[in-house]
Amino acid sequence: MAADNSSAFNYRTIAGTDRLSRHALGRAVDINPRENPAVYPDGRIAPAGAVYRPGSPGTFTDEHPAVCAFIERGWRWGGDFDHVRDYHHFEK
Repeated sequence: MAADNSSAFNYRTIAGTDRLSRHALGRAVDINPRENPAVYPDGRIAPAGAVYRPGSPGTFTDEHPAVCAFIERGWRWGGDFDHVRDYHHFEK
């Protein structure tokens, strides 16, 4: 994530568990993680040093065309998650 790489298939478990990630199943995509970081309830942000700035180029909001396109096709956007705002993440 620190290198701002977009990614999809990655055979791994969900952090802190032994359950397979949706990335391991080919059912998740991460796009522009530095512009669209994961923001945790305790204030941590991943990748380190990233800042979520709606309106900045490449930054997703619920009105961004990429977000709308994924949602129209039945995907979930991590920006709508309750426990963490995972702005770079889409899953089906």
